[in-house]
Amino acid sequence: MLTVIKNVQPHILSKAIDSIKHQLGTVLFDSWLEQYNLCLSSNNTYDFRHFGKRSLKNIALSYILNSLATKLNNPHSLQLFETLALGQYNNSNNMTDSFAVISATIDINTPIRTQLLDAFYQQWQNHELVIDTWFAIQALSDLATIDQLEKLMVNKAFIATNPNKIYSLLGAFSRNCNIFHSMDGYSFLTDKIISIDKFNPSVASRLTSGFNSTVYLADNYKKLAKVCLNRILEQANISNAVYEIAQKINTGLKF
Repeated sequence: MLTVIKNVQPHILSKAIDSIKHQLGTVLFDSWLEQYNLCLSSNNTYDFRHFGKRSLKNIALSYILNSLATKLNNPHSLQLFETLALGQYNNSNNMTDSFAVISATIDINTPIRTQLLDAFYQQWQNHELVIDTWFAIQALSDLATIDQLEKLMVNKAFIATNPNKIYSLLGAFSRNCNIFHSMDGYSFLTDKIISIDKFNPSVASRLTSGFNSTVYLADNYKKLAKVCLNRILEQANISNAVYEIAQKINTGLKF
């Protein structure tokens, strides 16, 4: 029998997941560190056949840095955090390992986060698909803000009419459990949908689908989403593509 999930509280769910990850990192800290060092020592040269070891090494790094993140006021923890993060990034000979450090620090409020994002951008700014992932990971971050997203949209690498750029930033944002599910988050995406619909209804309709998850949420989130979906539906020149998706989701928002 299929169980339908209802009345989800996304922020509580996100905190629970973060708590479990932190506990796994803290309780198994020595094991993660040992495994990280083992993978590091046996993988000095890049070989595509070593993708399993690289994956394990980068998972270990993520748990290690997540555990250290709550102890950065401790000089020893801060030093270890910086040594591991900067050490792997600066010594990396492949994009996978470099981006793994970005992923491991993207939700941690530390100057190293900004330093690494800037360094990654400078290195890969001429590689369009790589920069798409750079936009996406920032939009998915727990530290994302509407102001930061607006600034990213005027970055010289962001082409406002390019579907891939739009999906990488705004599409990723609609999957951000912590930031999207709020009045500010819903309103921000609604504004962009209305604007984009004027020149690309197909892309705008796909972004509208970002509201799909709201039908499973608690009533307070549904009510906020309904306000924004009604605003889309009330637009005089809204495209049929966007209207149909917005109307379908809006109808499914039952309290």
